[in-house]
Amino acid sequence: YSRNFQRLLKPFRISGGGGTVPVGDYRWNSFNTQYNAFVGRKASGSIGLDHGGYYDGTITTLDISPYLKPTSKLSFSPSYQSNRIVRPSLTFVTRRLNTQVNYSISQKWLTRTSVIVNSQDKSLTLNSRLNYIFRPGDDLFVVYSESRTYGDSSALRNRALIVKVTYSLDR
Repeated sequence: YSRNFQRLLKPFRISGGGGTVPVGDYRWNSFNTQYNAFVGRKASGSIGLDHGGYYDGTITTLDISPYLKPTSKLSFSPSYQSNRIVRPSLTFVTRRLNTQVNYSISQKWLTRTSVIVNSQDKSLTLNSRLNYIFRPGDDLFVVYSESRTYGDSSALRNRALIVKVTYSLDR
């Protein structure tokens, strides 16, 4: 249970067709419940449900986050979130899927890839990271990131290739 207060000094536009929340003071209560399974198993995860106010309306959120570790080197962590928002004369639903895959090639070579699909702003984001640990505390990271919109106005938003080296001078 939580009590919330927010004062909007400027109108707040909710992306994805949610309309605009007018200037004013907003008070609301929220209730949530969550179950977390023990992460030490090959299959675990969590599930959560929230319900409460949302400015001049209500929001109900469902979070489902399984965690699968089929081998000691490979893990999957997909998560799904759905929000149903009801406002005066407007009801809409947003969904987000975030899937992460981790693979350890060896103790020195690690990878992590995540794909995020967001229905509110119709975006698809890919982040892929290769991490080489050449000495404990010293790393080389190579990261590729790409963000696109999907649907009728499909377009590339951002693309980047980043190389980062961390090196400790106190040796």
